[in-house]
Amino acid sequence: MAYEGDHPAVATGLHDMACLLSGLGRYEEAITEGRPALNTLELLLGPHHAELARPLNNLGRMLEVSGETHAAHGLYERAVAIKEMHLGPMHPSLAASLSNVARLLQ
Repeated sequence: MAYEGDHPAVATGLHDMACLLSGLGRYEEAITEGRPALNTLELLLGPHHAELARPLNNLGRMLEVSGETHAAHGLYERAVAIKEMHLGPMHPSLAASLSNVARLLQ
């Protein structure tokens, strides 16, 4: 099946490409791919959709490693809020996002 334009599958594919580039240490390229992917997902799914937590965390990590800690912090905080909203305050997945925020605040 082929998707065109603004479709969640296309944005998810771009996000996955960003993660691959990040894993290769190519952070600037990863951020260049990751930002529009996140923007597209936000537009298509809404700003509080549960599926946004993963790309928010991942782009936050890319920004953090690139030295953009202020931008990373904002993304991490949004991921925490989304996970709390959809999963509840005691979900194990929330711990990873809280750990990201804590690491930046050290």
